[in-house]
Amino acid sequence: MTDNPHAAVFDRAAATYDRVGVDFFSTFGRLLVEHTGVASGERVLDIGTGRGAVLFPAAAAVGPDGHVLGLDLAPGMVQRTSAEVAERGLEHVRVVLGDAADPPLADQRFDAVLSSLVLFFLDDPAAGVRRWARLVSPGGRLGLCTFLPDGDDERFRELVEAFVEVPDDIEPQPQPDGPTSFELVKDVAWLDGAIAAAGLVDIDAVEVRHATGFEDVEQWWRWAWSQGMRSALELIPEARHAAFKEAVAADLAANALPDGRLGFHVTVRLTTARHPD
Repeated sequence: MTDNPHAAVFDRAAATYDRVGVDFFSTFGRLLVEHTGVASGERVLDIGTGRGAVLFPAAAAVGPDGHVLGLDLAPGMVQRTSAEVAERGLEHVRVVLGDAADPPLADQRFDAVLSSLVLFFLDDPAAGVRRWARLVSPGGRLGLCTFLPDGDDERFRELVEAFVEVPDDIEPQPQPDGPTSFELVKDVAWLDGAIAAAGLVDIDAVEVRHATGFEDVEQWWRWAWSQGMRSALELIPEARHAAFKEAVAADLAANALPDGRLGFHVTVRLTTARHPD
């Protein structure tokens, strides 16, 4: 499974993913569980579970009479999150290896299928939504957390690209003819259309602008390496790290939080839809 580039990068990040003292993924996971209305006794699927940002709030919401299944493509994520599940004594929670693009759960149905900041990783996100919708029980809900265009992430992508040097032995990725998955999923009209085309109804969404604070650029650096951004950071030569961090520090300082910490802002959309009864 680690032949998949996304699985490989998150496998390398698993040890520190969401574990560097930065308020980010866990906040969105909790908000998604709340917005989807996960309730006691329900069966929940968390697609792209990572280190449990959605999984653990969902486990608390359903209680011991419910069940939560986490699915992730990276073996390191599955191993470490499974270990934490065991440490917490959560007998109603399980984490398994599986691809978000085509979950190996054709014969199972869930009261809530949740996925936070995952859909844009799929080569065909519309097909992903269709497959996820088929896992929702009649009357159940699909809940998604996705990025919106209003955020610092796009500016940071440009900053990273200015320092990246792709080795000669790495073949350049073919450029898509149309919008990338990342661009599509940020398009609210496209996303709602994909959800409706998958047969779901009663689409309900809220937008949340979130400010993430860092004590210094070194904390940002640890955080960036702990998540998907590391795939780009790995292409920045070590000789350019100091200059890159200096540029990042200047950007974060220009967007500092009221408490003086370096600031990084993103806006996410929490979207739910219901499977017809």
